[in-house]
Amino acid sequence: MDEGKQNFTKESPANERCHRWMMNRGWHPACFVLRSTPRKHEKEVHMTKTKRIESVAKLAESAEMDAAKELAISQRQLDTAQAQLHQLMSYREEYLLRMREVGKQGMSIGQMQGYQAFISRLDLGIEEQRLKVDRARVALEQKRGQWQSRHMRSQAMDKVLSQYQQKERLLLNKRDQKDTDERGQRYSGVALLDD
Repeated sequence: MDEGKQNFTKESPANERCHRWMMNRGWHPACFVLRSTPRKHEKEVHMTKTKRIESVAKLAESAEMDAAKELAISQRQLDTAQAQLHQLMSYREEYLLRMREVGKQGMSIGQMQGYQAFISRLDLGIEEQRLKVDRARVALEQKRGQWQSRHMRSQAMDKVLSQYQQKERLLLNKRDQKDTDERGQRYSGVALLDD
């Protein structure tokens, strides 16, 4: 018995009847060899692509979330720096008012110099704090740019993944329909043989 016939007849009694029917009509079973290792189906190849894209999409989403966390940290740092700046400025205003009130009642040159020296130190602190605010603002803009870039990449990957999943569903539906059609043809073929 040749290999084609062996592979064909091993499958089921229905295939054996079909084999006899073909042999009676002069068809050789080697033309209808059933593969023991089926060819990789298009859906399976597509599924592996979908899985790869799914992994890349998850990485892109994770990178976007990390960028969003960094952006939030930068925003808090800017808010803190601005709050400290406003605190220093309001403290300076209060100190100037107090100095004017004391000055109305009269103060010594030593006291006046002490007030002015303290205000100078406050002015230096305010200037340093303004620089911190500027640096925090620049850092925030950089983090916002990084987040936007990663957000766009994540959205693009989600879109690609969605397209592949849709193709996968279509392939699965086609495959199911084909299998249903083939089963229907086989059963009608077997029914004809039994007649």
